[in-house]
Amino acid sequence: MSDAAVSPTVDEGERVQTPAQVAAGMAPQEQTSPRGFPTAGAAPVLGSLEERVAARREKLESKTSELFDVPGYEGIFQVELRLLGGKRQFAIIEALERVHSDYQKALAAAADMVVASTVAIHAVVDEEGKTALAEGVTWTRLATAADKNLDPALKPRVALIRLLTENGVLELAGEWRNWMKNRGVKVEQELEKDF
Repeated sequence: MSDAAVSPTVDEGERVQTPAQVAAGMAPQEQTSPRGFPTAGAAPVLGSLEERVAARREKLESKTSELFDVPGYEGIFQVELRLLGGKRQFAIIEALERVHSDYQKALAAAADMVVASTVAIHAVVDEEGKTALAEGVTWTRLATAADKNLDPALKPRVALIRLLTENGVLELAGEWRNWMKNRGVKVEQELEKDF
């Protein structure tokens, strides 16, 4: 094999093209740093600073989650909840504007936010509290397992409230909000490092 077949091709704009890309007729790729900034001689990165900040926040939020004990089911299962962005939280609250009772609105918002932030359910598998992912388990499946009289087509919000009771939902949502506030500060610190 010759060196020409192995080494990448570089055009005058500092764009790199591997032999496979040349053979496939693909356009050269811009050289960028791990943070997406152009290296010397490369064309400018598309997108505004605001777009890059928003993309970074979304990435951090999607990769940040925590296991929480579920009120009333400690030692049986835990729920993995992730950060939920402000826009998503606002949309959940806004969707409940027709609910007239402040208490019912707060309960529905708490349940909807827990449901929206749920990544997975984890079964507690030993006395030390080790957990294992419970594949395919949802709030609705857990609620119908706890109460065989419930409709299996139950909406996740209603299932969560029926499973945990109103106080359990509010307690879990409160713990998640406190964690999210603390983790949100860490996300801001991560963003400051990048920008």
